[in-house]
Amino acid sequence: APKSSRASGTAVYLGTKIELTTESKDAVIYFSTDGSCPCDEDGTRRKYTVPIIINEDTKILAMASVGNNDDDVSEIVEFNYTLKHADMEFQMEEGWTWISHNFENGISASALAADEGVSRILSQTKEVIRDPELGMVGTLNELSAVESYKVEVTAATSLLRLSDIARNPATPIGIDAGWNWIGYPIGQTMSVDEAFATTAAETLDVIVGQEGFAQFDGEKWVSTLETMSPGMGYMYQSQSAKDIIYNTSIVSTASAMYAAGISKNLPLVLDIHKYGQIMPVIATISNADGSNLDNEDYQVAAFCGSECRGIGRVVDGLVMMNVYGNIDDNITFQVSDTDGERRFSNTTTLNFSETVVGDIFNPYSITISNTTDITDVKYSGSIEVEVVNEMLKFKGINTDDIELVEVYDLNGTRLLRETNVPKSGIRVSTLIDGVYIVIVNGNGEYTYHKIAIR
Repeated sequence: APKSSRASGTAVYLGTKIELTTESKDAVIYFSTDGSCPCDEDGTRRKYTVPIIINEDTKILAMASVGNNDDDVSEIVEFNYTLKHADMEFQMEEGWTWISHNFENGISASALAADEGVSRILSQTKEVIRDPELGMVGTLNELSAVESYKVEVTAATSLLRLSDIARNPATPIGIDAGWNWIGYPIGQTMSVDEAFATTAAETLDVIVGQEGFAQFDGEKWVSTLETMSPGMGYMYQSQSAKDIIYNTSIVSTASAMYAAGISKNLPLVLDIHKYGQIMPVIATISNADGSNLDNEDYQVAAFCGSECRGIGRVVDGLVMMNVYGNIDDNITFQVSDTDGERRFSNTTTLNFSETVVGDIFNPYSITISNTTDITDVKYSGSIEVEVVNEMLKFKGINTDDIELVEVYDLNGTRLLRETNVPKSGIRVSTLIDGVYIVIVNGNGEYTYHKIAIR
């Protein structure tokens, strides 16, 4: 009797090829996929010559025959295959979220925008925008698994569950030289090194996600992007046209150990969803005479005015950070010691753009003008924030002048957001005991405060 290259009853990806074999060299295999008997010479049976391609749930009936008139036939065997399906959940934060999916078929833009909080969906070349009268209008009709998309929402969306035929994750994704908005049609979280183990990455290639970025040094990815995860979207800057081939040969145990958007010792935090664009920066701290300093001795944060836009990490001796913003924002840098107690003067500025600043071999220099020009680190301005009887109280500013208050935990998760602050303060009784960071936006300035709830 014929044997199959895949065990019967298994789920397979669309386009999977099933090979039939028999132990007899002289045997001919006949099969059908419409339920008819392969023994019927006048029926719809076919002679097996090439692998059978599975494009839908399929039942194969097969038999082997020896002789010209089916004189010697085997028993009829049955092989059943179903197409693999994928389930995805989308629940987007207020602001911008980079997304992708792993379905064989595209997601309609209207399905993703079913929640009225979705105001805009961008691809690398197309977009749709919500019109108050016409709904979603634009040229982007369908979201493909090979691309990533940026979605702007005016308020956190409700949970959207989608299910469809799964895309084969081993299928190559062709990319061009330069920037490519790529999807991550994979069903598991992996480290960057794991994900691209089967891709011919080139030196200085860059992968950017909302939680960090990585650059390839010729042997490994130097990275603040701890993991790549299902449902998330990415931007890949390639040195030349090639195929992205995601690694499908492992079961990864990777998990994110670093919280994006929060400083280790400074009272700084940022909302990685507030802005849709990212400027990756690879930098080093240097003296005015051009000599490099030990980056491990410093902490670096990026600002636009008084608003924190990026928090640096030292990776392989280099300062790496995602800087979030809008085109042409004026970005400055603040350099402090590792304890977050002293700030060193510098005059480095950048105009924001969606390009990589510096690289791992030629990092951008943030120059400390004078190591004796040192001030105390203070991000609280003239405002004091304290917790009194489960209420968050503010001193040094009239509550009518406060536009926004946000409270984050030390994992960088926003737990509270308030745009109308009463004179009595903000109730925080739902927060468990611990340390939190509070952002206050008032009188056109951002201030940052570390508080303890006990």
